[in-house]
Amino acid sequence: MLSAQNAVIKVNLAALLQKNIGGGVEVKLSNRWTAEISANTVGKSTGISGDTSSVYSRESGFVASPELRYYFGGEYAEAPRGFFVGPNALYERAKLTYSTTPDTLGNVVTTTGDAGNWGIGLIVGSQWLFGDRFAVELFFNPYYNIPNVSGDITTNSASNAFIRNYKDQKSGFSFKRIGLSIGVAF
Repeated sequence: MLSAQNAVIKVNLAALLQKNIGGGVEVKLSNRWTAEISANTVGKSTGISGDTSSVYSRESGFVASPELRYYFGGEYAEAPRGFFVGPNALYERAKLTYSTTPDTLGNVVTTTGDAGNWGIGLIVGSQWLFGDRFAVELFFNPYYNIPNVSGDITTNSASNAFIRNYKDQKSGFSFKRIGLSIGVAF
């Protein structure tokens, strides 16, 4: 016998492995459809030090992703359990910092900027409910992303390679968004 679960609150364990905090809330719309809003923090730092110079970059911010899900189910499965597929959007807002000590005097040059990324994708996955309360979800989310960078970081010649690399990593199709979430259904 199925019991009516109308919402699931989740934490994305895959985001935790990347030192980010992420989670979401999924709400049942009908026997086959749900809507979810998920979000996570973004934090990434890199640094290179040589004998006389060093380069440091940091990206920090958040990602939000609204989505619709269609659940394929048989006689004993309805949303929010089973195999699902659906469209989603992705919005990322981040602060970028680039620092370098370009000379032997140790003069530090730091520039900052803002990044905004928009994406659209298709989420595919499966969600299991155990004891009608404990949820486990596995998903894969290929998406197309368009980045935009603004601020002083765009006018500093030392940060040009950093910006090119950032845009190259964020532009176009991405197959990097996967997740393993656990949660509570009620």
